[in-house]
Amino acid sequence: MADFLISDNDVQAAVDRAFQAGGGRVVVDGRVKARGMIELRSNVELYLAPGGVLEAPSDPACYPEYEPADAAAEDGFAPEKGRKCFIGAARAENIAITGPGTIEMNGAAFYDTKKLGYRNYFYEKPAEPRPRMLELVHCRGVRLEGTHFHNAPSWSFWLVECSEMVIHGIRLTGDTRVPNQDGIHMDSCQKVMISDCFVKTGDDAVVVRAIRKTSDREFRSSEITITNCVLDSLCHGIRVGCPSDGIIRNVTVSNCVITGHLGIGFGNPEMYLHKVKGRLFTERIRFRNVIVDVEGTPLSMYVDDGLELERFGDIAFRDCDLRGGVPCKVFGWKGFRIGPLAFDGVRFSHMPEFTMCCGLTLDRVTVAGE
Repeated sequence: MADFLISDNDVQAAVDRAFQAGGGRVVVDGRVKARGMIELRSNVELYLAPGGVLEAPSDPACYPEYEPADAAAEDGFAPEKGRKCFIGAARAENIAITGPGTIEMNGAAFYDTKKLGYRNYFYEKPAEPRPRMLELVHCRGVRLEGTHFHNAPSWSFWLVECSEMVIHGIRLTGDTRVPNQDGIHMDSCQKVMISDCFVKTGDDAVVVRAIRKTSDREFRSSEITITNCVLDSLCHGIRVGCPSDGIIRNVTVSNCVITGHLGIGFGNPEMYLHKVKGRLFTERIRFRNVIVDVEGTPLSMYVDDGLELERFGDIAFRDCDLRGGVPCKVFGWKGFRIGPLAFDGVRFSHMPEFTMCCGLTLDRVTVAGE
């Protein structure tokens, strides 16, 4: 594979040269301040050499509107109303971001850090939507390995309908006062392996969703494994699903440690419904050997009164330690019960609260408060 060096901070030109040559590796060696958005292309690897830093511009005007057709929603929904990103790709194959260097977005530079908003802790959101760090749409054969992704001003990764994706050994960190700074956000992705990663964010660290963007087809996230990761968040370490999603199935989480504010969340609030309404369907979601040690709720699973989902169950926990400042909470309502649910070899720090569940199995369960 040929290496393509960057001249005059024009990263896009180096990517284009590599693509035109049939593929290659664009090398970030030293500190490179990009001129604007970078669009990856098929068979191109962006390599961050040891000590290399790829710095994003801090001026929102440097980022064009970027909304590939596969990410557009008929109701106009876009995460945080933002249609900009630093690194993007659409319908590309065999793309990669690798190497031990750093991608730096200087997230706080997009805010007036003297103005505080939610909880009097997070920065107040500016009127201008902030760009995401990485947005990959309908890409296949994606590899993110070894790189430090730092200081996103909004969602860090939005991965939309991607498949055959490997995320290994990355560090994803940022200023936790940045609002809506999700970490790895998978949306309708299939065949994904996430392993040996450290993620510390102000919002959900790892998210599995299947956001319905149009009403003419189904959206699905499936065949996803998350293992050997350390996750720390001021929101959830792992979040799965929302009421307007499609199908989420065949997901495993193993050998992970979750710290911070909240642990594992399966929340279905009415406020998260969109005009394109799905009816969340979950099956075969498994957690094994996961330690949650958080300030708040280690596990929350709920459906707001009046919401009826397609299916919210077939979720199992085995050999897990769910520790938090308050009990685990699982509740449906009289018109929709959550289940089946299984807890085998699970240790709770408080007596869990189960309401309006069905098919609940508790085996080798212990409650051991401090």
